[in-house]
Amino acid sequence: MSGQDFTYPDVGATWDAERPAGYRHLRVRTPVGAGPAAMRNASDALMEFWMHRALPVRVRASAPRAEPGVSVDLQCAYARRCGAVLRRLARP
Repeated sequence: MSGQDFTYPDVGATWDAERPAGYRHLRVRTPVGAGPAAMRNASDALMEFWMHRALPVRVRASAPRAEPGVSVDLQCAYARRCGAVLRRLARP
């Protein structure tokens, strides 16, 4: 998974608050609780792909936790032509 080239020119463009034009952007806000324990749990859910697993998608990750160089292959459970490969980059 991680040896593949990116298929779009704007690699790393989402580090900034301004999102690149020409893409459909999804923003979702969900309360996670209050305090350090809630923040830690929310961070773990994101970094260990639990938020992805809560969706109807299959998750294949090259490591159990997101870090630079880790690839994640997401495949929709109900659609034949839906999927994505994600990679976390170190900030450029």
